[in-house]
Amino acid sequence: MRFALTLFLLAVLGGCSNSNSPNDAGFGDGDALSDSDALNDGDVGYNEGDEPGDQGIWGWISILESEDTYTNEPAGWKTGPRALFAEGPCCYYVLEQHLEHCGELQASGGGCALYKGFWLDVSSCDPDCLDGQECVDEGGNLVCRDLPAMLEVDRIDIAGLKASVSMAPSQSGIYTTDDITDDLFDAGDFVTVDVTKEGLTPYSLSATGVDPPQIASNTLELTRGKSSNISWTPAEPGTKIQVFLSGGSHYPHLYFVTILCEAPDEQGSLEIPAEVVNGFLDVVVGLGIRRYSRIVRTTGDVATHAGKQVELYLGSAKNLQLVVR
Repeated sequence: MRFALTLFLLAVLGGCSNSNSPNDAGFGDGDALSDSDALNDGDVGYNEGDEPGDQGIWGWISILESEDTYTNEPAGWKTGPRALFAEGPCCYYVLEQHLEHCGELQASGGGCALYKGFWLDVSSCDPDCLDGQECVDEGGNLVCRDLPAMLEVDRIDIAGLKASVSMAPSQSGIYTTDDITDDLFDAGDFVTVDVTKEGLTPYSLSATGVDPPQIASNTLELTRGKSSNISWTPAEPGTKIQVFLSGGSHYPHLYFVTILCEAPDEQGSLEIPAEVVNGFLDVVVGLGIRRYSRIVRTTGDVATHAGKQVELYLGSAKNLQLVVR
């Protein structure tokens, strides 16, 4: 099968965090995602064998397939192997399952969470913020704040894909490749990633390839006052299903509102609570614009050195078409 390029960097709703602590949004058990349980089969905390003086590095490697294209998003960010490294997380940098860095949690339940973005355009500050800064509201005052510095690594070695991969950082700081952007892996393929940088303990991660989620329809109806259900054919235990719905203006403007849901694959279905649906519709119906939405079967790994995490996100996605009422 053929897979098309899409955008995957972020649900960029705005706001940075220099904290690496999980669950910054304050989710309760079973409510929604956190840095510690979203995809993690890896360890957390300091590892034996850390290099002396190792300060660690924060970042991610994403290996995502998609059967669909997405409109209103830059083509080169979403699928294929990509990676990003920085001093710490920030909404401009994180993968979209970590929306606690990107917006205010409005409602949650049933493994779903509703976020409303608190992003401000850099021109909202006076004077405009510089490159590498963001405009934030601090106690009613709009101020410019530096983003965490993006970092480069020496090598990213990926094994187990259908073709060899060579990655280099783009002008945006995201590592991308033109070597392989289509059919990346089959279900059951064992994929390993090793990240090395002089002076840092190497990060080694692994995950197993997955099939795209099988759904009866790619149309998802959202009706005010009602919960919404989506179901899929369960796969082997150990994988997860994520549903991401987004609303806002066209790219390059950032997201205004998002719904993010996660469930064990073997569960076979999930319900988006009416409260979450209502909050989403309050924003998108007035805007009249809905951005890309999708369902992803995913697995992954996390390695931690010196208290900083590098995450491997591996998944296969299908587009969802929203019908709002």
